[in-house]
Amino acid sequence: EAERAARLERLAALRAAADAITEQLGTKEEAGCEGTEGDGASYRALSALEARLDHLREEKKRRLHVLSQCTEYIAELRHKLKIPEEQHPDLPSPEKDLSQQVLVTYHTEIERLEALKSERISELIPETRSRVAALAAELHVSAAELAAAVSSDGGDEEQQLYDLEAEERRLRERQATTVKLFALLSKREGVLQQRAEMRASANDPNRLLAKGAGVARRLLQEERLRTTIEKDLPRMNKRLREMTAAWEEEHAGERLHYDGATIVSMLAAQEEDDARIEKEEKARKEAEW
Repeated sequence: EAERAARLERLAALRAAADAITEQLGTKEEAGCEGTEGDGASYRALSALEARLDHLREEKKRRLHVLSQCTEYIAELRHKLKIPEEQHPDLPSPEKDLSQQVLVTYHTEIERLEALKSERISELIPETRSRVAALAAELHVSAAELAAAVSSDGGDEEQQLYDLEAEERRLRERQATTVKLFALLSKREGVLQQRAEMRASANDPNRLLAKGAGVARRLLQEERLRTTIEKDLPRMNKRLREMTAAWEEEHAGERLHYDGATIVSMLAAQEEDDARIEKEEKARKEAEW
């Protein structure tokens, strides 16, 4: 009796959970999961109800995922079409209602917005192209790489907009996943600029003719800066290689570019150039002796 009572309690809990989800989905309970008398308390009935509940939970998860994607797409379309918030029709909350009618309501709104998008496609193309150009500049995407990804002016407008929107999504994803990497690249550019200025100053013959305490102080500052750069630049390059390798591995081997060159090849070129300059400087000094 105790075992049967436990099964009945378990059945009641499962049925309550199934009823709640069934109501959310707006579906009817299947036959065969009803009574708790006679065979209703059997292990077979318990197993059938557990399977039914698993099915309901999977369907609920699927509908929530679909509606989440619909919500994101609707928000994206409203933003691109610049539709004022007061003109947004109210959509039912998925948390309260997951019925088929709710799915139809969301898809109907998407169809309405896509129709508006088609009507305004000639306005949307230059707006989207402008956003893509700004992202490409921020992420140092070369003109050749950008041209390969999007169609040029003219031709089918729907294809143009499709290509531009796909490229915008790709660049925004890259922007979100390379924030720290590009911040370090920017910092490295600053170090390289400082070094270029220092080298130009070192090659100025007039600086050695200057006199006064300020000259000695400036030379000391230059030496300290040179030491800092010699230590920081290799560390930055090493970290950039690690971050780039991790990003490319996460993106199925896609190569990360910077102004038309892969980041790895850009770092290698800078290091090769440094080695060449150092070798030439050493040879020059030896020749002077």
